[in-house]
Amino acid sequence: MKKEHGLVPKPEHYACVVDLLSRAGLLSRARKFVEEMPIKPDPMVWRTLLSSCIVHKNIELGELAAKNLLDLEPEDSASYVLLSNMYATEMEQKDPTLYVHSEKLAVTFALLSLPDGIPIRVMKNLRVCSDCHNWIKFISRISNREIVVRDAYRFHHFENGNCSCKDFW
Repeated sequence: MKKEHGLVPKPEHYACVVDLLSRAGLLSRARKFVEEMPIKPDPMVWRTLLSSCIVHKNIELGELAAKNLLDLEPEDSASYVLLSNMYATEMEQKDPTLYVHSEKLAVTFALLSLPDGIPIRVMKNLRVCSDCHNWIKFISRISNREIVVRDAYRFHHFENGNCSCKDFW
């Protein structure tokens, strides 16, 4: 980037590389990349790595990412939620309120209240859990409705049983 285009990489560029390596399942390469970065990894880099560890169920690397993330942002509640999600996914714990998550209730209410053809839009202040994500994909398919869920990190656009995040969030 620097050599060919004369651009100095910024922290968000490094986070993108970590994301790409992680999406490809190359977590050890992502870790090595983070360790060899010419700048100190920022919270976004560690958050990206931690999120990937949840997807790929790599607790050891996830704990390293979480430790660094919490050292940088000890008051950020989203970091603790990510760490909790990671532990809940290795232990295969089920949330006791699994069937009453707010986004499920909101989508159900919208299906009952809104006329056909109107997109359903839901705002959520935390990351959508995998159970709710899969449920909304299924609902978008059987109801033939467009459903948009905004969670703490991104918009999820569900249509015909698919999500714009391609099941990696």
